[in-house]
Amino acid sequence: MTDSVLMVGLGAVARTHLNVLADMPQVDVIAGVDPALPERITFRGRELPVTPTLREVAGTPTLVVIATPTPTHSMLCHEARELFPDAAVLVEKPAADDLAEAAKLLSDGIEVAFHMAYAPEVLWGEQIVRTHELGPVREIHAWFTDPYADDLDAARERFTSSWIDSGINALSVLPRFCDPVERTSLRRLDDSTYEARILCTSDGEPFEALIVTSWRVTAAARRTSVRFASGAELLLDHHAVAGYLVQNGRIAENFGTDGSVPRRESHYIGLYHRLLVDRRSLMPSEQSSLLHNVLLRGE
Repeated sequence: MTDSVLMVGLGAVARTHLNVLADMPQVDVIAGVDPALPERITFRGRELPVTPTLREVAGTPTLVVIATPTPTHSMLCHEARELFPDAAVLVEKPAADDLAEAAKLLSDGIEVAFHMAYAPEVLWGEQIVRTHELGPVREIHAWFTDPYADDLDAARERFTSSWIDSGINALSVLPRFCDPVERTSLRRLDDSTYEARILCTSDGEPFEALIVTSWRVTAAARRTSVRFASGAELLLDHHAVAGYLVQNGRIAENFGTDGSVPRRESHYIGLYHRLLVDRRSLMPSEQSSLLHNVLLRGE
C-alpha cells in the first residue's frame, strides 16, 4: 500500500517529517500547504507543489500531516477532515492549546505526533525495565528547556508557553514507565518557567512525578530521571539521545548513538514505522485524552 501524504506547514518541524518520509519507499508526499509559500521545497529531489490553503490542494491524500504552530491545529484539523474525509490526520503535539478543542479532535480519531515517546533512548529505557527486576517506580523528575528568552513574544505566538510546548513531550514519556493519573499542581515560577506535579501509579502504588519546563536558559536540554524501589535509577538524556541505568552506584547499562541520524529525526522514524508500517495507533485514545487533560486542565 502506498501512502500519499499532504504536509501542512513547511517550517523546520515539517522538514524533519519530510526527511524521515523520504526514506520510506511506500510513502509519497504529493504536496505542501503553507500561506508563506516558500520559494522551493523538494521531496526526493523533486519540487513539491505548494498551495497557501488546504482548499487549493490538487490530489487526494491518504494522510494529512499538520505541522503548524499549536494555535492553528484545531482549525486545520477540522478543515482537513472536511476536505479529505477518508484520509487519516496526524497533528503535531499537543492537538490543541484548549482542552475542549483537543477533546473534540481526539474523539474524531485525530492522531497526535507524540514523538518523544518514540525517542530511541526512551524505547531503550522501556526495554531495560522489561528485562531487569527494578521494582516499582518511586520518583520521576524531568527537565525540558529551550533558549527562547530573548524573544518571548515570538515563542508565545508559535508555542503558547513552555508548559504547553514542552510539557506534552515530558508527559508523553511517562506512560512508558508508569500510569499517569492527574496533575496535582502547576506553578509558574517566572515569565516562562513552570513546575508541574503529576500523580502517577506504578504497580498500583502512587508516587509523584515532577516536570519543569523553561525558556529562560542558555541552551536546550531534555532529561528524564526514573528512580525505582530497588534504588536503581534510569537516566535519559533526550537531547544527547543517550541513556544510563545506575545500580549500586555504578553504570550497569548504557545506550548511545553515533550521531548519524539527527536527534529529532530519530524520534519520527519510530513514530512513522508504527503508524505506516505496523498500521497501529500511536497512543490509545484514552491515554492521549488523559495526557491532554493533565496538560491543559485549568489552562
